[in-house]
Amino acid sequence: MGDHYGAIKFGEFRKYMQHKQSKLKDQEQELYVQEQTATQNDRPLVFRGLSIHVNGYTDPPQSELRRLIILHGGDYQHYLKKSSVTHIVASNLTQSKMNEFRSYKVVQPSWIVDSVDAKQLQPWQKYRTIAKEAAQKELPFAPKGKELNDALLANPWNKENTVLQPGFLEKYYEQSRLHHLSTWRAELKEMVRKMEQKYGLSEKKHVNGPRIVMYGNNRKTGKTEGHIDFDCFFATVSLLDRPHFRDKPVAVAHSKGKTAGSSSDIASCNYIARSYGVCNGMHIGTAKKQCPELQVIPYEFEKYKVISEIFYDILFGYATKLQAVSVDEALIEVDGGTSPELLAKEIRDVIREKTRCEASVGIGPNILLARLATKRAKPAGQFYCTHGQATEFLKDLDVSDLPGVGYKMSRKLKDDLDVSTVDELAKISLDQLQKQLGPKTGRMLYNFARGIDDRELQLEHPRRSVSADVNWGVRFENQQQAEKFVRELAEQVSIRLKSISKRGKTITIKILKRQPGAGEATKRLGCGECDNFSKSVTLAYYTDDPVEIGRQAYQMLLSFGFDPTDIRGVGIQVQKLD
Repeated sequence: MGDHYGAIKFGEFRKYMQHKQSKLKDQEQELYVQEQTATQNDRPLVFRGLSIHVNGYTDPPQSELRRLIILHGGDYQHYLKKSSVTHIVASNLTQSKMNEFRSYKVVQPSWIVDSVDAKQLQPWQKYRTIAKEAAQKELPFAPKGKELNDALLANPWNKENTVLQPGFLEKYYEQSRLHHLSTWRAELKEMVRKMEQKYGLSEKKHVNGPRIVMYGNNRKTGKTEGHIDFDCFFATVSLLDRPHFRDKPVAVAHSKGKTAGSSSDIASCNYIARSYGVCNGMHIGTAKKQCPELQVIPYEFEKYKVISEIFYDILFGYATKLQAVSVDEALIEVDGGTSPELLAKEIRDVIREKTRCEASVGIGPNILLARLATKRAKPAGQFYCTHGQATEFLKDLDVSDLPGVGYKMSRKLKDDLDVSTVDELAKISLDQLQKQLGPKTGRMLYNFARGIDDRELQLEHPRRSVSADVNWGVRFENQQQAEKFVRELAEQVSIRLKSISKRGKTITIKILKRQPGAGEATKRLGCGECDNFSKSVTLAYYTDDPVEIGRQAYQMLLSFGFDPTDIRGVGIQVQKLD
């Protein structure tokens, strides 16, 4: 044994992890010796020279695979080291994991079992988890953009729904959920800003009498934050005039879900659908397999907008400050002497009465705790997290529940610090977090793990940019088509500038370019695996002229020197508005 069972100093986390991995290797050696002694049998070392990592749930379980690997001469990687791993064992992989592991030998658990039974290593290719056509390094050639586009556009439906067709942009923005959400968000920001300028939220009275406010418990300000969020907003609104679907699993998506392999994403689904494992972002085809009775309803943007305006009108009656988050979600700040729970109940009752929809309310002394409390409140409920409850409330949450912690950050926390929960995060020193994550992020997560959040609600300011982006249906056959589309997109930007009586000086073009060697996108006509590029130019004058915006944008596109058949997304943004 080495000296890795000795004490370490506070903050020596890297040393701690080194000691921990050394101890695990000692345990493996002990297991190997004990098994060999007990069985008096020299097992064939079929995994000698291999370093194997097991990812996720497997059958046989991870513990049994670990035992078989160790007893047959292999190196078992408790923590994945991509520089030294030879094989990864996984039963299933998410799309992101498939992309991450596509250059590695990823095999089914049966590869381990069969190799042991046969007493010799079996060809890993027969046990692939990632299909050969999906493994980039196994491709016999790197596909070219032209070849991919030619094959795709040979299908009449595909060609009729790309940027090559007249009227594409109008149709695209009419049916684009993200476009409507961004447009509504801009309108909401403008509405909030004008209300603050004209009336002052803190002076406004509730339409049904004196403004009711909560008794705050923020130790610094005496104010309380409330996070109000509709439950399954799109799905709930869609069911208002479809009572016959009220007790059925329902999802809202662009596609009607008639084809089994539909790759349209679900934007919203009700809780009945969720009980079958259906979730937002899932492809319709996948959801139908899990829930054959799923009813798919198309987008109804005008209905959503009507309900959203009522929602915000209600909240203006209670808030001293208000931050518009989305069409169905807002943060409000209140103070005063009324019970937070009573006020939350009143807000929910008024929303239910005026919209016939349910909303959940999270209450807390800061934005962090209020938003996390909303997750506990769902569906159709409310939850109040005080300062005194913060530690107990947070400790069992996954670190990915914290704002700013996405997939990559979660993996970094797990791989570098062995942290998965907020409770584990709270045990890491500030110094160690800042060394691993940087001063700003380290401090943020240190505070969040303790329920501390000093962020203020973002009061709305005048718009600083106007843009138009398309990342679906973008397939060009030649440079002329690319130029034509860029100029059409510039017209959209010009229309949006004129609608708010603004002009701008800085023009930016954003390009999604197919990654080298990437095949066709999984999502039909989607952008697939791309690299992001952007370039800007600042003029000496303000403009909203579509010809000028288009000319500048196209010149910047040409300067990249890209093959137009590799372009998968185009965006134009105008900044520095007058």
